[in-house]
Formats: sequence, structure tokens, C-alpha cells
Amino acid sequence: MTPRIPKISIVISVYNKASFLNECIESVINQDLTDFEVICIDAGSTDRSLTILQEYASKDDRIAVYNTPYTEIPSVTKNYGIDRSKGEYVFNLDADDYLSPNTLQKMYSKAIQTNADAVIPDLQIVKDKSKNIQSRKIGLNYDRNAILTGNEAVTESLDWTIHAFALWKGDLIRRLRLEEFGTYSDEYSARLLFFNCKKITFSEGSYNYRIHT
Repeated sequence: MTPRIPKISIVISVYNKASFLNECIESVINQDLTDFEVICIDAGSTDRSLTILQEYASKDDRIAVYNTPYTEIPSVTKNYGIDRSKGEYVFNLDADDYLSPNTLQKMYSKAIQTNADAVIPDLQIVKDKSKNIQSRKIGLNYDRNAILTGNEAVTESLDWTIHAFALWKGDLIRRLRLEEFGTYSDEYSARLLFFNCKKITFSEGSYNYRIHT
């Protein structure tokens, strides 16, 4: 039997994020787009994170949970999930962040319309649990119709005019994966992924990046 290929694989790496996990996962399972898989990797949490993940997985067969040893390098945990993803597209979601309800559908629709290698949603920086919005990034300088080449995206990302919480073509990110060398590996990986894209576009929908202690 041929394995089902979901439209999107959402990879969530987790370490001691119990106080944020419910909101993170609820923001995914309540999306307008429902054809997805969620790959959760708990990296040796010492709080209730793994228990929370297992509770969600027991109720929703789109959610798979893995338990791996602790690592100080988040990209190691993310790669574990990326390697097990099957989706047409892959999206990395940090366990203390959350999505607006239309984000996956807006990104996927734009990807299909434009055949983009990466689609970048709006970004909202929110403060702790108050969710007060600190700043926003919308498209390329507020232009969601902009289309960038890989080289152009690398340039725009150097000062983070554009961010890298993007929907990536599955074949692309599974081939390149994320660098695992240390503190700045996520930033390096973002530029490497952009460099290997032929087309980067933008969409509505918000990735809500939480600032907390």
C-alpha cells in the first residue's frame, strides 16, 4: 500500500516547553488546511512536554511523537523530524510559537499557484503570554506579491528584512537538511536553503514568534 503523502509536514522540536505546547499544537490542529502530518520530537524534556505530546497523539492520528536524547543543538532534533517527513512541503514550528488559523492554507495555496520552493508568511513578534505585538514583518517590505530568486533572498535575509520561518519544498529541505555545527547553525541553514531556491514568494497568515524568558 502506497504511503499517504500529506500536503504539509509540520516539524515541532521540543525541549521543556510544557507551558506553551498546548497553544502551539492547538494552533496547528485548528488550521483551515487539514491535510497535514505533525512530527513532534521531544529531546529529553524534564517537564511534562512528552506527556502532553503523547496525549495529543492518542487523539489525532496525524500526530506522531518521537523521544530522542537531549542535545544543545536544536537543528539535530529538527533534522530527526525532517528525515521522517513525507509531505509535499515541510514547515518547522518552534514549540513556544503558534500560527494564525489560515497560515498553512495561505502558504500552500501560494506555493501551488507559483511553484515556489519556499513561501514566507507574515511574522508577528509577540511578548510572552500577553501576546502583545512588538513588531510585524509582512512580505518584502509589505509587498506579498514580491518574488525573489535564491540569491536575492540570501541578500534580503542578511539583515533579516525577510525571515526564514518558511514553507519549504519537501524534496529541497530533506536533501539539504539543517546544519548541526552549533549556535548559529539555524541562521546559516536559512541562507543555504534560500541559496538553493529558484523562487521564493510570500503569503498571508502569521507565524507568531514569542519572546519570553
